[in-house]
Amino acid sequence: MSESNRFLPVTLNVAPILPCPEDATWVCCLSCGAPLELHQPEAEEPQRFVGTCDQCGRWYLLDWVPLSAEGLMVMLPTHEELQMAIKPQDT
Repeated sequence: MSESNRFLPVTLNVAPILPCPEDATWVCCLSCGAPLELHQPEAEEPQRFVGTCDQCGRWYLLDWVPLSAEGLMVMLPTHEELQMAIKPQDT
Protein backbone atom coordinates (compact mmCIF):
# COMPACT_ATOMS: atom_id res chain seq x y z
CA MET A 1 0.00 0.00 0.00
CA SER A 2 1.25 3.46 -0.84
CA GLU A 3 2.35 5.73 2.01
CA SER A 4 -0.26 8.30 0.91
CA ASN A 5 -3.06 5.79 1.52
CA ARG A 6 -4.76 5.69 4.87
CA PHE A 7 -7.72 4.02 6.46
CA LEU A 8 -10.84 6.08 7.09
CA PRO A 9 -13.49 4.60 9.36
CA VAL A 10 -16.94 5.69 8.18
CA THR A 11 -20.47 4.70 9.05
CA LEU A 12 -22.51 3.72 6.01
CA ASN A 13 -26.29 3.52 5.74
CA VAL A 14 -27.22 -0.05 4.69
CA ALA A 15 -30.82 -0.83 3.86
CA PRO A 16 -32.91 -3.44 2.10
CA ILE A 17 -33.54 -2.74 -1.58
CA LEU A 18 -36.22 -0.08 -1.97
CA PRO A 19 -38.39 -0.93 -5.00
CA CYS A 20 -39.97 2.10 -6.65
CA PRO A 21 -43.72 2.34 -5.92
CA GLU A 22 -44.68 3.01 -9.55
CA ASP A 23 -42.44 0.22 -10.95
CA ALA A 24 -41.18 -2.49 -8.58
CA THR A 25 -38.58 -3.61 -11.16
CA TRP A 26 -36.57 -0.43 -10.42
CA VAL A 27 -34.72 0.57 -7.25
CA CYS A 28 -35.43 3.97 -5.71
CA CYS A 29 -33.13 6.40 -3.90
CA LEU A 30 -33.26 6.23 -0.10
CA SER A 31 -32.77 9.99 0.08
CA CYS A 32 -35.32 11.37 -2.37
CA GLY A 33 -37.28 8.38 -3.72
CA ALA A 34 -36.35 8.86 -7.40
CA PRO A 35 -35.50 5.80 -9.55
CA LEU A 36 -31.76 5.04 -9.64
CA GLU A 37 -29.67 4.82 -12.78
CA LEU A 38 -28.04 1.39 -12.47
CA HIS A 39 -24.57 0.54 -13.74
CA GLN A 40 -23.03 -2.93 -13.78
CA PRO A 41 -19.26 -2.42 -13.80
CA GLU A 42 -18.34 -6.12 -13.64
CA ALA A 43 -20.13 -8.56 -15.98
CA GLU A 44 -18.79 -11.51 -13.95
CA GLU A 45 -20.76 -10.28 -10.92
CA PRO A 46 -24.30 -9.79 -12.25
CA GLN A 47 -25.76 -9.07 -8.81
CA ARG A 48 -23.41 -6.13 -8.06
CA PHE A 49 -24.39 -2.62 -9.20
CA VAL A 50 -23.52 1.01 -8.72
CA GLY A 51 -26.66 3.13 -8.50
CA THR A 52 -26.73 6.87 -9.03
CA CYS A 53 -29.60 9.26 -8.46
CA ASP A 54 -30.02 11.92 -11.13
CA GLN A 55 -32.36 13.89 -8.87
CA CYS A 56 -30.34 14.35 -5.66
CA GLY A 57 -26.89 13.09 -6.71
CA ARG A 58 -26.59 10.22 -4.19
CA TRP A 59 -24.51 7.14 -5.09
CA TYR A 60 -25.11 3.56 -3.92
CA LEU A 61 -23.55 0.12 -4.01
CA LEU A 62 -26.18 -2.55 -4.55
CA ASP A 63 -26.00 -6.30 -4.01
CA TRP A 64 -29.23 -7.31 -5.71
CA VAL A 65 -30.76 -9.87 -8.00
CA PRO A 66 -32.68 -7.76 -10.57
CA LEU A 67 -36.46 -8.03 -10.54
CA SER A 68 -36.43 -9.32 -6.96
CA ALA A 69 -37.18 -7.54 -3.70
CA GLU A 70 -34.19 -9.23 -2.05
CA GLY A 71 -30.92 -7.42 -1.71
CA LEU A 72 -29.06 -4.66 0.06
CA MET A 73 -28.10 -1.13 -0.86
CA VAL A 74 -25.32 0.91 0.71
CA MET A 75 -25.56 4.70 0.54
CA LEU A 76 -22.11 6.12 -0.20
CA PRO A 77 -20.97 9.34 1.45
CA THR A 78 -21.17 12.56 -0.52
CA HIS A 79 -18.03 14.56 -1.30
CA GLU A 80 -18.83 16.90 1.57
CA GLU A 81 -19.37 14.03 4.01
CA LEU A 82 -16.01 12.49 3.04
CA GLN A 83 -14.25 15.83 3.43
CA MET A 84 -15.74 16.23 6.91
CA ALA A 85 -14.63 12.69 7.84
CA ILE A 86 -10.99 13.36 6.93
CA LYS A 87 -10.88 16.84 8.42
CA PRO A 88 -8.75 16.90 11.59
CA GLN A 89 -10.89 17.11 14.68
CA ASP A 90 -10.38 20.04 17.05
CA THR A 91 -8.86 18.82 20.29
